[in-house]
Amino acid sequence: MTQVELGDSAARRRLVAAMRERRGYRGRFVALMASIFGILALLLHASTVGGFLPIESVGLDAQVGRDTTVTILQREVDPMRAQFVVGVAAMASVSAAAPGVDRLVPQQYETVQAAHDAAGSGDRIVLAPGTYPMQDWTISKSVRIESAAGCLATTVSGAAPGALGRAFSIGGGSAKLPVSVVGITFVGGAENAVTSGNVAFERCRFVSAGDSSTFGGALQLVGASHVRLERCSFEQCTASGAGAVSAISTTLTVTNCVFRNNSATWTGGPSEGGAVHMVGSVGTFDGCIFVGNTAAIGGAICRWWNNPIVLISDTRFGGNSSDWNCCVQCVGCGLASQSEFTDDCNSNGIADRIEILLQPEVDLNGDEVLDTCQCVADIVDDGAVNAADLAVVLVAWGTSGAQYPGVDIDGNGVVDGSDLGAVLAAWGPCPQ
Repeated sequence: MTQVELGDSAARRRLVAAMRERRGYRGRFVALMASIFGILALLLHASTVGGFLPIESVGLDAQVGRDTTVTILQREVDPMRAQFVVGVAAMASVSAAAPGVDRLVPQQYETVQAAHDAAGSGDRIVLAPGTYPMQDWTISKSVRIESAAGCLATTVSGAAPGALGRAFSIGGGSAKLPVSVVGITFVGGAENAVTSGNVAFERCRFVSAGDSSTFGGALQLVGASHVRLERCSFEQCTASGAGAVSAISTTLTVTNCVFRNNSATWTGGPSEGGAVHMVGSVGTFDGCIFVGNTAAIGGAICRWWNNPIVLISDTRFGGNSSDWNCCVQCVGCGLASQSEFTDDCNSNGIADRIEILLQPEVDLNGDEVLDTCQCVADIVDDGAVNAADLAVVLVAWGTSGAQYPGVDIDGNGVVDGSDLGAVLAAWGPCPQ
């Protein structure tokens, strides 16, 4: 307890100085409590979705009253109690600032549609690893649909060619708000539609989608405000026109995507856009690869007559039949080859380059070879990832790892949770 005589100006000055000093301690205490709360929340979330997952980044966005005014109602001030109250308030503010509710499929909801129908704006629909039958989802809310373990572990399986089935339709309702689809493989089906809103597809894979009677085998974008494709792959998709993606009256941004072996096959006239067909749209392509796509007009990209703007940069093309009308200008572009997609070191039927595109965490050291095929987490080089490697990570924790070659597995300059995660994920004998 501190006795303070408020009538004494010198005492007031001492009180102000003491409060400033305590504010410094309190700030550090609040930061510590907020960090602890964030870690606990992360652990709870990980256990909810079924285990720890590779995390690219974790943000804790909370600002706790920098200009908080403390009113002293008594002459006896208990600083510990005051700090405790501030700490509780900090944790409450972090909790209040948290995003929407997680809707778990199938743990809580049998289907994505059921989870969507129960969701509020800003909620996240999380799919557990597994294969889900094609469902005609109607997404009309601002939600985020994502897999718990990435698209290589989560597949939406659709109808075979000739038996069309749409996986999803995004539009209507409040879908003008952002909608995200993250880390899902879509196999089969056709003409998944986006008709309004700002929609993002990230780290998704579309394969063997569409049919010769469809237009826009994998994605049909009509009148959407803005559709963004980032780190996605489109492979073996087929349609009469726009083998993979059709964009009509839409702003389309495509970044670091691969379009491989897609085809437009209309036999009643000239097929257009082996991979992408654009009409009345604005399109931007950056860092992409178009290889092995076919069409009578625009083997890779068909920019139709009333499509004024297509901007292409740092994008490579190779083996596309009939590249006529591909683009007006291509800045920093080069050649691509099918040979870039022949390596499949883990024999799972997916080219290593596609795996790394979709889930960069499978190549932490960035050498474009799957880490599981190199055993990069075997730091002590004894043929297995085990307690010895874990011990080195813990000893070097928080340092650059310079004293222990190879311990900074992801090469980010510090030994941290990413390196620990790599060791745990690769635990066991190294592949032969």
